[in-house]
Amino acid sequence: MLEIIPFQDTRVIAMKLDGGISTAEIEQTWELIEELRKIHEKLRVYVEYHNFSGIDFQGLLINIPKKFEHFTDFEREAVVSDQQWLSTSIKVGDRFFPSIEVKHFGFEEIQQAQQWIQE
Repeated sequence: MLEIIPFQDTRVIAMKLDGGISTAEIEQTWELIEELRKIHEKLRVYVEYHNFSGIDFQGLLINIPKKFEHFTDFEREAVVSDQQWLSTSIKVGDRFFPSIEVKHFGFEEIQQAQQWIQE
């Protein structure tokens, strides 16, 4: 399930991922991103991963090309999780998308993550 989290800073697309993500949720998120891009030149992403189990295959087929199409639209991403593999994948992703500043935070650092994404 993908849940949009309200954020006061409208540059921030904030979401909570718990379990799997459906194609419909992926499509709705990209619609939101495209609407916010009409307002802001650069966007930021805040994501909390709770028991994340992946994206359905159709959603994955939609998500990958959209990420490449829009990767220059993002300047920062805060990832909150207790899953160490995400921290490792962030380091790998930095090599492919060096223009996006990404930081990993533990759940005990949620306030710091929310503050950092809005700085």
